[in-house]
Amino acid sequence: LRLASLPGVFQNISYDLQYVRGTIDRDTYLFRFRGQKHDALEIERLVRHVRATTNPDDPVYVFGFSGGSVLWKSERASPSRFYWSRPVIVGMAEGQPGYGVAGLLDDLERRRPKLVALQREEWRSEAFFMNQPPLRNWLETGYELEYETPVFSVWRAKP
Repeated sequence: LRLASLPGVFQNISYDLQYVRGTIDRDTYLFRFRGQKHDALEIERLVRHVRATTNPDDPVYVFGFSGGSVLWKSERASPSRFYWSRPVIVGMAEGQPGYGVAGLLDDLERRRPKLVALQREEWRSEAFFMNQPPLRNWLETGYELEYETPVFSVWRAKP
């Protein structure tokens, strides 16, 4: 049964070698790595945008599964401890100071991000954020929708 996966391994190695040898560009290479939680090309595009439109000391907030990847690759800091949306969505320690929607909002108000990206993935992070009146109000009051993709809606702080 394990031998049945060998053709796939060889295909993957061949694909990786095409990229290393320069016969396919980075976007084409990354396009292959996508799923419901992770889309390598969309993450790369967001990273490029963050690096091009913010300063290294500007906080950037990504609410979704890919926050850690975007922040690490763009070398930007999150204004919140909640760089992954799942603990907020499931209500981890909700009602305790510093947790839940109220804790996230406190973090975002304390250190206002220059850019906010809401991710659309299987946990519906963007939908959750926008369905929380305090979070939605905070976002729509201080930010403008900059662009949308199938994976992210990206908001820029109003001047």
